Amino acid sequence: MALTSSNSTKPCAMYLRCYPQDIWQMQTHQEALREYATHLGLPEPVLYLDNGVPSSGDAPQRDSLTEAVARGFFRYVLVPGPWVFHLDPRRAYRIAQNVITAGGQILELPSQRNQLKSEALPCERTPATGRHLRVAAR
Repeated sequence: MALTSSNSTKPCAMYLRCYPQDIWQMQTHQEALREYATHLGLPEPVLYLDNGVPSSGDAPQRDSLTEAVARGFFRYVLVPGPWVFHLDPRRAYRIAQNVITAGGQILELPSQRNQLKSEALPCERTPATGRHLRVAAR
């Protein structure tokens, strides 16, 4: 299922954070997010990776990504899950809110569990698009 054609030509980004440092730079997650972008009709995502950065520390690539979203370079930010922002779900939500307030839409990689739920309860989830972290901007 492709997103709107007007947005599919605009670059998109993916954000990953790993602690401790991953010498493979989360290659499996990168590949999954690239495949998801293709599935959605989006171009190859630009990688923003905070490798070796604990969730409680500064995240320079996440900050750069938020700034790029605010400047209009990206509309869509693909993530494997909210845990890339922070391990505490409430803090992850607040950090995701910063990206959304800057003008981005976060697209979370569908998990196997969410896909099974969407098949069992089709009116509660949109199949094939995964879960979207949407927060109303103030």
